[in-house]
Amino acid sequence: MCLSSTLSKLDNTISFFHDAYSCYEDYLAASFPFGLYKQIFLPSEMVVSPTSFGASTCIFSADILNDEKVIDQIIGTRIKLAYALARQWFGIYTSAEEPNDGNYIYLLDHMWYYLCR
Repeated sequence: MCLSSTLSKLDNTISFFHDAYSCYEDYLAASFPFGLYKQIFLPSEMVVSPTSFGASTCIFSADILNDEKVIDQIIGTRIKLAYALARQWFGIYTSAEEPNDGNYIYLLDHMWYYLCR
């Protein structure tokens, strides 16, 4: 979901996403733990941080959307989107002992890293 003025950038940026989603399902032999997955892209002045995670929802700054002319930044953007999906996937199976538990964040980050290797 994004503002209509950035729709072409959205199409270009997330065109790979179905492949990443399918790859995760095949590799993990498990369906996504939520019924839906939503990505929301908002103008940077409307977001608190570049990426925010919630149950089955990720909110991104629209600044990460790229049109087809920008090829050097698209790989980094796709990595961020794949990371957000993996974090949703693994986050449902693990829980933090404390709200800002560094070990929990470390675990999620490294599970994602393992998945991408």
